[in-house]
Amino acid sequence: MLQNRLIIIGKHYKNKIYETSKNKWIIELNGNKLNNWDDFYDIMQKEIDVADYNSKFGKGYYTYQDFARDIALLNKVEEKKYEGINIILDYTDKFKIIEGKEKADIYENIVITMLLEWYRDLRIINKNKNITIDIKFYILIDDSNFINKNFNFTNELIIAIENDKKEIYKRYKDFELQKIDVKSKKDPDSYIEFKKNEINDKFLNQIEKKLSNFGGSKLGILLFNSEELIWYRKYKLLYIIENILIKRYIRGQEIHIYLIFNNDIF
Repeated sequence: MLQNRLIIIGKHYKNKIYETSKNKWIIELNGNKLNNWDDFYDIMQKEIDVADYNSKFGKGYYTYQDFARDIALLNKVEEKKYEGINIILDYTDKFKIIEGKEKADIYENIVITMLLEWYRDLRIINKNKNITIDIKFYILIDDSNFINKNFNFTNELIIAIENDKKEIYKRYKDFELQKIDVKSKKDPDSYIEFKKNEINDKFLNQIEKKLSNFGGSKLGILLFNSEELIWYRKYKLLYIIENILIKRYIRGQEIHIYLIFNNDIF
């Protein structure tokens, strides 16, 4: 089962994260220094563009895709004897108010490009090799935002495939598990248009209904056909991270969401 995941956690755990990341490649994202996707690109390019795609092709979305998914990155990780990559975002008040499209692009480029696609490409290229490198994306929430300060858990978005279902059910016996199909209409062309229509979005309404009927302490949501989130669904990914995982974490509600992809994605 894959270990690649996004983790919402209190900022007071920062030192503990670093203690457990001694054998990991750490990439820090300071929310106060991120005004848009360009700032995110500049930080990531300096960190992981080991083949220097930026000099060859210039700054851009496809350049990021190239260097973030390149096998040269795997070679560098193995050369340094790292066990994985930890991306740590300090979710500051300044980052919180970044324009929706810019934030959606940042989340997409981490969750889809690195947690899913880079790992997928490594599995395809190295069919006879056991790839054990894991990628974690930590989002640190300031403790002053918590409504209930007496809880000790994380909210997570986890990459999985159909074959992982039995393991998920076994691992989450004490969670109330709900299933939702991601399939829905494509995202609109702009974030403004998405905000206008999100109240009528069938997929988002399904999630909100599950949340409103949730009466327990731990909720697990299995999102099937998650391939739908790869293309033209970045605003829905943004909604899941911001409106569900972060907001519910601040309220003290424990939620783990699995993005379930088809087995043949690898």
